[in-house]
Amino acid sequence: MILTQPTYIIAEVDDLTALWVRELRSKYAPHAVKWPIDITLVGSGGVGPIKKGQSLDEIILKSAGILAEKQLEEFTFSKVIRFPNTGIHYLEPPRFEFDPLHNKLKECGIEYEPNQFSYTPHCTICYSQEYSESVEKELQKFDIPKDAVSIKYFSVYSLDKTGFAKKLHDY
Repeated sequence: MILTQPTYIIAEVDDLTALWVRELRSKYAPHAVKWPIDITLVGSGGVGPIKKGQSLDEIILKSAGILAEKQLEEFTFSKVIRFPNTGIHYLEPPRFEFDPLHNKLKECGIEYEPNQFSYTPHCTICYSQEYSESVEKELQKFDIPKDAVSIKYFSVYSLDKTGFAKKLHDY
């Protein structure tokens, strides 16, 4: 399969914290409720989405060894943060756990679209282009679950023309 849409590699989470994030998204980002609860490893910052025209099989081959190492299985989110000059709020996972994975994937031979933002591991809970002080205050009141978050699996996702996330592969 040749990639024809924006494509990402993510770490999917599936536990009580993921249910909590889904509830927040249903209120603050209803258009994103069907998206996976994840931390994007490539495609959202540092490097852009995987360049179109590459073979999915090649992407899997180049990234499988890195993701098979599974040096990251459980972590906790620390706080809710907002990306500057946006209404995008996210949960912050430990950088020292995700930065090495991002850097290895960046250097594994996959071609990526350029991206103007540095890599910031995050799990989006509110997605709005406009800042809202009331939403900011509400989100800061929530107690983040302190349970360990587990990675269900690493995945390759592509967005279709309508913006719907379609899973292409699990590692």
